[in-house]
Amino acid sequence: MLKNTFTSTGFTFNELIKKILFAILFVTPLICEKFFPNFLSLIQILILCISFLWLLSRKFSIQKFLLPDKALIIFISISIISTFMSSYLNITFYEVKKILCYFAIYVIASDLFNDTTGVRRINSIIIFTGLFVALYGLYQYFYGFADTLKFIDWKNISDASEIQKNLISKRIFSTFFYPNSLAGYLVMIIPIAISSILTARYSYSKIFYIILTLIFIFTLYLTHSLAGWFAFFCT
Repeated sequence: MLKNTFTSTGFTFNELIKKILFAILFVTPLICEKFFPNFLSLIQILILCISFLWLLSRKFSIQKFLLPDKALIIFISISIISTFMSSYLNITFYEVKKILCYFAIYVIASDLFNDTTGVRRINSIIIFTGLFVALYGLYQYFYGFADTLKFIDWKNISDASEIQKNLISKRIFSTFFYPNSLAGYLVMIIPIAISSILTARYSYSKIFYIILTLIFIFTLYLTHSLAGWFAFFCT
């Protein structure tokens, strides 16, 4: 009786965790942390909540999910240790929190989306979110620089001079604060779009993903990020 109840509860937890993960994957790239500083804290709280729910559904047993990823665990450990050796503890701790959140999402997603259908759902969300980011970047390049400047003045952003320099040189950053950050994001999702071309079953799906890939590449070009292009060719 108790076992069946837990199984049912675990299933409910899994469905809830999936929905929250989908929401995080979709919304996070669309909100600029510099413009809305409290947003990242909200996301971290959500990740903490779903991590607790996931551990609860697994009876707090996670060894079988962590052991295969030894290199990743070593990276996380080094990141945490380096925090205590940094001259800027506040900044480093802030970044380590983000790394731990990424790690939690990776572990939970690799457990809950371990089949082809799950992977496709995640890829679809990432690609379509990337499309919104890219389209806003294109709008920014062709029409939105003036509106962006007005928004910066209204929000009284501390690093406004950096944004103004990018706007003058017509380096788009879309929903990200820096062009290089946008380029790094695009470099991560372009391979997913390309893989979708290769795995698409129908010709119209292939054409759709080809168009998406070209949009992403053109948006990457408009960032004028040398580091982004270097990373793109490395991938």
